[in-house]
Amino acid sequence: MTEPKRVLCIVSVMDAGGAETFLMKIYRKLDRSRYQMDFCVNVPEKGLYDDEIRAMGGRLYVVPCKSEDMAGFGRAAISMCCASRRTR
Repeated sequence: MTEPKRVLCIVSVMDAGGAETFLMKIYRKLDRSRYQMDFCVNVPEKGLYDDEIRAMGGRLYVVPCKSEDMAGFGRAAISMCCASRRTR
């Protein structure tokens, strides 16, 4: 069986906002044997949907805002890219 294709969604935090709730509605109905959703957030605090995302096999990547921490943004972005390559 082939690995599911991974889709990266970029949001500030996975709380109950409009876009985040819409993404979760899609994620819940998605055929996770074919597609898996991961989320890139820039708020380190736990979001409302974080546990549900992990339970469904999704990953959460915390990448600081580049306007607040350019070096941290670069390190986190590189780390996220390397992690996605290891799972191929």
